[in-house]
Formats: sequence, structure tokens, C-alpha cells
Amino acid sequence: MTRQNIKQELKEKDYFINLLKECEAFNLGRTSLGGKTKGHEKLLVLVKKAQAYKQRYGSYDPIQCSYCDKPLPLTHYTFDRDTQESGGSLICISPWNGKKAGVEYKLKQNPRSYDFNEDCPPMIEWDHPNPADKTVENSVIWKSYSYERAYPLFMKTQPLCVSCHRNKNARENKAKKNQKRGILFYDDFIDLLKTEVKPYSKYHYIPPKEGAKKSNIKKYGKGALAEAIEKAEKNKDTALVEDLKRMSRRPDLDYKEYKFKWSEFTGNESTHEINKRNINKDGKKELE
Repeated sequence: MTRQNIKQELKEKDYFINLLKECEAFNLGRTSLGGKTKGHEKLLVLVKKAQAYKQRYGSYDPIQCSYCDKPLPLTHYTFDRDTQESGGSLICISPWNGKKAGVEYKLKQNPRSYDFNEDCPPMIEWDHPNPADKTVENSVIWKSYSYERAYPLFMKTQPLCVSCHRNKNARENKAKKNQKRGILFYDDFIDLLKTEVKPYSKYHYIPPKEGAKKSNIKKYGKGALAEAIEKAEKNKDTALVEDLKRMSRRPDLDYKEYKFKWSEFTGNESTHEINKRNINKDGKKELE
């Protein structure tokens, strides 16, 4: 792509050169020994991303996280790979907290790290709702692709805050692990639990065996899951039988990231849930 074509496709370039001319992260005023300006390649990455944002949302104003509705300004994080441990700079492109656009926040930590606690605007992470749409990393799109090629790929993403993006990735990774173990996806498990198994308690789902009281065995019988499997086998519904056999035996552990609770499906709180509910913020049990 020629320099002329780059200038034509990035209509916002001059605006950002003027906005960020004092920004140390780009060093736009610094020149090499040959007199060539530096920092413009890094700036082009920002311009592509910002221009796509404006084309999609109409302005550079903050938007909301698609999951938690947390306000999120458009930011751009940049660092020198040789000194990555120093944290780099976060440039806020949106007006934020009474400050004008273009404020540079010098960081000591990577804002995506788990222990990050510095005072700066929250970051947007561009997530793919459909994992199949992610054929290349976002950073590669803005750095290596033309604007015309990058924008359609950008439109397949959704804005998430760092926390929601991290939690979503954890759920997806756990789902992949469960799939390898042969366990159903969470939504499929919940659907079968409600429509086919219908347990009235945790122990009715799969009754305890070792050390179980005879009264409990008499009360729960074979258990709701075993009875559902028998019914499906009797009806010769082989597909349903296979799905029921793939249901998690410990959904409270296998679907922990979804905050699975038996009481939400049975109406009966387990002893563990009751104890957890009765513990206050100080870690002491409340008096009943």
C-alpha cells in the first residue's frame, strides 16, 4: 500500500497527530539520524482502531461493556517490548472523568495483569461472541491489515471490560475441558435437568451410596438421573440416553464458574448453601 493510499483511508490521521503530538509514547517530534520522523507507525495502529470505533459508534464517546454495562472509554495501550516490565502508556482517546481526550497515563504495570491496581481509565477488550470468527489476533489486524480489510473483522467483536472478558474466557476454557471429558455444555445440562431429570434435591439427583442411611436409600430410590436414563432406554430414545449419561455427576464443581446452585432448580437449599449464606463479611456465622 502506498503512502498516498494510507493517508486517504485514514481520514482521522491528522486529528490524532495534532491530539497526541506531546504524547511521549509516540515521540512524533523525534527524528532519526537521517531526518525521518519516528512514532508514526505506532500511531497508525491507534488511528485505524479509533477510526473503526468512530465509524461503528458515531463518536469517540465511552460505550458500555456488553455484559455488565460498565462505562468504557476508548483507550490504546502501548509499550516498548524491550522494557515491557515498566508498564508502558495508556492513552485515553475518549473524554473521561472531566478530562479531555488524549490524556496519557504512564503505568508501572500491564493493565491486563491480575494484580493491576493503578489509577487509570478501564480498558475495552474486543471479544468474539462466536469463537469461530477469531481467525487472527486483534493486534495483528490493526498492525498488518489495511483499514478496509480490518473493519469487517472488527465488526464481529463485542466490547467487554477486562473482568468480564477474563470470566468469559475461563468459562469457555472450562467448557472445552468438560467436552474432552465427555461432559455436556452448561446450557445443555441445565435444559436436561429441568425437562427430563427434574430432581427435587441434590441427593435425589444422584443418591449417596457409601455410608448412606437406609431411610435415605428408601427416600431417593435409584435417583432422578438413573430413573431418567431408564425411562429413555425404555422409550428407545438412544440420543437422549447418551446425553443423560454425559450429564455431570458434580455440577457444583464442573460448572462452578457459572455459580451453579441446586436450590435454584430444586427450591431446596443444601446444608452447604445454608452455611455459606449465614456467614457474614467478617467470616463469622450470623446468629439465627
